[in-house]
Amino acid sequence: MTEFGVLGDRTDWQKDFERRLRASYAAAGLGVPAAERMLEGVRESIGGWTVAEITDTGTRVGHVAVVVSDDNGALAGRIGDLHVDAPHAARGHEQAARVWAEGWCAERGAGRIDIRLTELAGELFDGYGVRGQIRARRVASPPEPSATSPPGR
Repeated sequence: MTEFGVLGDRTDWQKDFERRLRASYAAAGLGVPAAERMLEGVRESIGGWTVAEITDTGTRVGHVAVVVSDDNGALAGRIGDLHVDAPHAARGHEQAARVWAEGWCAERGAGRIDIRLTELAGELFDGYGVRGQIRARRVASPPEPSATSPPGR
């Protein structure tokens, strides 16, 4: 049975979260300085997050992190992290964590819930609309300007 317990000490979760973010930034082709700048921004925002440990019969299987904040006069929830360790994946913990996070946000008055996850979530958030995407890829060298390109491009 999947259960949730809010963490008091988030140190281990934050180390793992930052490790996973670094890995996703590297996979997207970001260099170390750019990844560290992005991590600084994340560190500034996660102080208000509530992080819950996901357990199954007493064994930690992952974490879920949520926050509710004002977004132009309306309360909006955000799922900032939802991670289930590989040996426990695809056993329903992800779905249970999503339901828990949605309920947590709704109890605090959120009229909308956003997600920002760096890991692929499969079909877990198919019912959520896409408001924007950030995509990146490594470029080996700048493209050569074409004869029709304006100067400076």
